[in-house]
Amino acid sequence: MARDKKRQNNMRAFYRLNWSIAAKCLLVGLITGALVSVYRMGVANGVSFARGMYSFASENLWLIDIIIEAAIACGLFISWMVKKEPMASGSGIPQTEGVLSYLLKMRALPILAVRYAGGLLGAMFGLSLGREGPCVQIGAASGKLVRNGMGKGGLEENCLITAGAAAGLSAAFSAPISGMVFALEEVHRSFSPFLVISAAVGSMVSCAVAEFVFGLTPVLDFGVTEIMPLLDYLWMVPLGIAAGLIGCLTNKALLLSQKAYGKLPSWLGPVVSLLIIIPFGFALPDVLGGGDNLIAMAEGDLQPLWILGMLLLVKILVTCTSFGSGTPGGIFMPTLAIGALTGALFGTAFVPLGLDPQLVPLFAVCCMSGTFASAVKAPITGILLVVEMTGSLTHILPLAICSFVSLLVSDLLKVQPVYSVLLDRYVDKNGRSYVPKSDPDRLFEVYVQPGSILAGAEMGEVSWPSSSIVVSIQKAERSVVPRATSRIRAGDHLIATPVGERKHAKEELKLLGMDRRGTSESNLRAAAVMAGVGFGSDKERAPKSE
Repeated sequence: MARDKKRQNNMRAFYRLNWSIAAKCLLVGLITGALVSVYRMGVANGVSFARGMYSFASENLWLIDIIIEAAIACGLFISWMVKKEPMASGSGIPQTEGVLSYLLKMRALPILAVRYAGGLLGAMFGLSLGREGPCVQIGAASGKLVRNGMGKGGLEENCLITAGAAAGLSAAFSAPISGMVFALEEVHRSFSPFLVISAAVGSMVSCAVAEFVFGLTPVLDFGVTEIMPLLDYLWMVPLGIAAGLIGCLTNKALLLSQKAYGKLPSWLGPVVSLLIIIPFGFALPDVLGGGDNLIAMAEGDLQPLWILGMLLLVKILVTCTSFGSGTPGGIFMPTLAIGALTGALFGTAFVPLGLDPQLVPLFAVCCMSGTFASAVKAPITGILLVVEMTGSLTHILPLAICSFVSLLVSDLLKVQPVYSVLLDRYVDKNGRSYVPKSDPDRLFEVYVQPGSILAGAEMGEVSWPSSSIVVSIQKAERSVVPRATSRIRAGDHLIATPVGERKHAKEELKLLGMDRRGTSESNLRAAAVMAGVGFGSDKERAPKSE
């Protein structure tokens, strides 16, 4: 009886918390929108400065020595900053995923400082890095700041950081739906109703702030209005294969470049990347920056095949040399630019065989989505992002065909999601920094995976850990107060609260929800040891089949 009363009291507290989180996510969206707008303007001006600098230096050769010396000095400064705050290195998306996976701990203010300083310095030399990954981490840091100022731990912290991550991508692209879906599909890989609300509020509000600053036009306003005839949809299959192959190549090249830089002293990486980009700044300034200009070129008038091929190869090269060094900056926009060039190259090559030249820009658009799906393994985000950029739903079917064909190619080649691999490498190199704390007032959420002990079981059949109490079972759009006869389904989300001074309550409950099909007992025991909990209780028993 006392336990049931405890559950009911916690359910009422949970509903109050749900609306409180939504209000705080609104604040996260406002802060993220403002911070990302400043970052966007800084990076855009930095890349413009780089192109102007190289152009001016080509007519005043005495400046070359000064540029090289400045690059070395800035590279050393970036190395020092990244050493002080390694969480701010590279893209920022893997680190954000690590925070939300309870692997890493985030220090918001140092991350923001390094992100702005490192990102702007890299842009001023024209490094081939995007701003979208850093914007995601800037948003996550904003959520952490709000949590530190007025939030609580557990579920609320998770939701606020998720809202910030969605808000960051939304403000970077002026694409609120893509920001929301990206946070759920890539960052969480789960569509919990609580996370959906948080991501939606943060994403919409931050987009409104960005549109107030930059206007209502999306960042990449293609303006592609040509409708593809139904029979030409067949072209999306070979285009999807091409997008899948180039996405796999980009994925592998980025990871290999990071591994190659790992053999150098850590302080030398940013210096090398800045020195490498200098000759390209003089010889081929179109490859500088994230690649907005290359996407516009691919979507514009037809270009000679040799120009498109050269730009594609060089863009892959300079993106790898820029990103692998660990300099703050992302791969989101460069990957889209590589996809756009691939699509334009593919379409232009088949124009002599009867392809309508007016479809080439649409090929570039579809291949962008496909390349992103292949490299990142987030096809829904890629499709929605391009839909929002074009401002039209008429292209969603060819986009989807190209994206899922490219995803199939990537899966057949056994390519791992690039951000997941980057997160594993970061944890291997720097270790786990998250340490669970006792907090009897916090609520946390656990996802029930298919194939777990909990999937298909009734509440009364499970030997629950004594460290926590399940206060709610979230089933799609409705919440259920747990009873002994309540059946748990795969895909449900359990809302629980710790009992007493328990440090590993979430880890114990999460272990019950793990998919055990195809997972060896030794691996499960290893996971239990890492979580600091026991494993293999004699009271555990398999659930009844439904």
